[in-house]
Amino acid sequence: MTADTAPIATAVSNLIPSLPLYPAMSRTDIDDTAAAVRKIATAYQR
Repeated sequence: MTADTAPIATAVSNLIPSLPLYPAMSRTDIDDTAAAVRKIATAYQR
């Protein structure tokens, strides 16, 4: 499948954030990811 096959799905998928989530993540990785999400959410609060 290429971007030409489903251009709308490709465009939408580029707008959706993807978080690293996997069983082997360390507690530090989890904390860093959560901190980054909080930082972004705070920056975009209205």
